[in-house]
Amino acid sequence: MLKIGEFASLTGISIHMLRNYDKIGLLVPAQTDRANLYRYYSENQILDARRIQVLKDLGFGLKEMIATAGCSDDDLKEKIRSKIKAKEREKERLDLQIQRMYRTAEEITCYGDVVFSIKITTLPARRVVSLRKKIRRFEDEGALWEQLERDCAELGIRETEGDLRFAITHSIDLKNKLIDTEVLRTVSGSHLYGVKLETIELPATEAAAVVVKGEYSRISDISSYVHLYIQSTEYEISGVPIRRYFLSPQNNLSAQDYITEYYFPLKKRKTA
Repeated sequence: MLKIGEFASLTGISIHMLRNYDKIGLLVPAQTDRANLYRYYSENQILDARRIQVLKDLGFGLKEMIATAGCSDDDLKEKIRSKIKAKEREKERLDLQIQRMYRTAEEITCYGDVVFSIKITTLPARRVVSLRKKIRRFEDEGALWEQLERDCAELGIRETEGDLRFAITHSIDLKNKLIDTEVLRTVSGSHLYGVKLETIELPATEAAAVVVKGEYSRISDISSYVHLYIQSTEYEISGVPIRRYFLSPQNNLSAQDYITEYYFPLKKRKTA
């Protein structure tokens, strides 16, 4: 019989770890002195210790090693094969992650903070009132918002907690210098608000959301990056982006401090 210190020296497993293995039932001493609780191991258990070390080196966890106790050679081979398959799946995941890390490092140079703010999310179904007109300049969007607020006030649409405001640029007519712009505000209830404002039921939709700090002129770079990002997913962009303002000209800030969230509507890509 071998004392725990001798067994530790022969197997290369620390005394602390041997005590832990005993506690969890992985490698129980052949004998324990009831008077002084000294642990004693048999020479045959050196093989058990070696088996534990090999399984540990192969990536088996404690619970997995306990589950191999009493296994036949064939059962143990099957467990190792299952572990191999799990490691191969993990390797594939890590390879994809590494590829994305390389790509992200390159994209930061071109797209900056946009790289870290994009996510796939679901826009809930919502009811909105809408005002859509063609304007000459992007700066004229503010006048649309003012008109929307006046119309809402006249129609008795009150501000409620959770109200959201969005804007959409549907198209830009470069020849005639016209920007087809729509401003929208969520409303509750089922009332139709008549001729001045259009009432629209927007269905729930998945979208790529990206929060951007800075001037609105960045939208071109933002769109380029979102399209590039979506190519690596199961989605494709299905419509024009929606803008949600957090900090805007209404907050009397410089353009570099604007904070805007863009939502790019998505649909599942058709598989061949």
